[in-house]
Amino acid sequence: MRLLIFALFAWLCHCTQLVNLVLELDEDQDQRAFVDRYRPLLSESYKCFELGKIKLCHGAFNLNFVKSAYFDKAVKRISLDRSVQISDVEEFAPKHLVRISQLGTVNRRQLMDYTYEPGAGSNVSAYVVDTGIKIDHPDFSARARLGASLVQDNLYGDPNGHGTAVAGVIGSETFGVSKQCVLVDYRVFNESGTGQLSTVLEALKLIHDHETPGVVLLAMVTERNEIFHSALSQLADRGFAIVSAAGNFNSSACLYSPAAFESGLTVGSIETHGDNLGFFTNWGDCVDVFGDGINVATLSPMAERVTQKSGTSMSAAIAAGLVATYMSMNDTSVEALAKVRNLAETGSIPSHNFLYRSGTPNRILNNYGGKLGQILNS
Repeated sequence: MRLLIFALFAWLCHCTQLVNLVLELDEDQDQRAFVDRYRPLLSESYKCFELGKIKLCHGAFNLNFVKSAYFDKAVKRISLDRSVQISDVEEFAPKHLVRISQLGTVNRRQLMDYTYEPGAGSNVSAYVVDTGIKIDHPDFSARARLGASLVQDNLYGDPNGHGTAVAGVIGSETFGVSKQCVLVDYRVFNESGTGQLSTVLEALKLIHDHETPGVVLLAMVTERNEIFHSALSQLADRGFAIVSAAGNFNSSACLYSPAAFESGLTVGSIETHGDNLGFFTNWGDCVDVFGDGINVATLSPMAERVTQKSGTSMSAAIAAGLVATYMSMNDTSVEALAKVRNLAETGSIPSHNFLYRSGTPNRILNNYGGKLGQILNS
């Protein structure tokens, strides 16, 4: 298999002269010594850094480097620097909030109330790795700040809208689950909502090295990638809660990253009027729980506008808000993720949804009507 993969990379290099790769080095390998050994073969574009205990390098490499690296025991894993994209589908009382604070499906004629914990999310940060956030949006009430922008396009804020939308679901005054959390913008995607795995990894390094543990929302998807998972393990070990979108391909979430990362929370989509699975949602035993993901009302980068978006990104943002709420109640990241799974409403998704979707859980996000603190202390 390793020879077959090498042949593929060799063919790519032959066709394009250079190929963009991400390498994970063995933990015992000195990074500087590795660079010195291959310096004659390295282009000016390469970059190496440490993320927790793992050592990563990425850049555009030629065939000679690829040939040497693939048979070097110092290289633990090697991957194409894959394209990563947001998990978006399409563009009032916010029904996503109503659904998580009640048991049972949303009736179109019912009172649309959202009950939540006082001070939900206070002293907890949610790190939004996405297209950017309009941090001065009035509905964030001065609780949003810039972490870093890693996209070299001279655009600022959120030129796409996806990052502001998911941030609005996590923690805005009007549409947010966790209305007191701090929202931190790590921009990794361009105006069209695409980027590279290496850029996401650099954002994760910054969060790991410089931020206080909180919840990290990864409302994105790429092909399953073990280097991505290694990086996420470093954040999880430091106390960050990883929440990921299941993806919007109506297939097994286990085929994609970060959805297949085992130590995080992976969230699929339902529609709240009937609790059926969204037509697009990924499924399977890599999904932990489902939440509203169809026509979810949230914020637009244009401050005067409200938008509606669909996709597992929105469902994951709801879950991230719940995780932030539980962490603000002094739960660790592990405890908060377990609480979201264990306190989810079970059995409400109609059984016909699971035909040909083996291993898919029948669990829907729920906050126990904002009375969880009372329940746990009673």
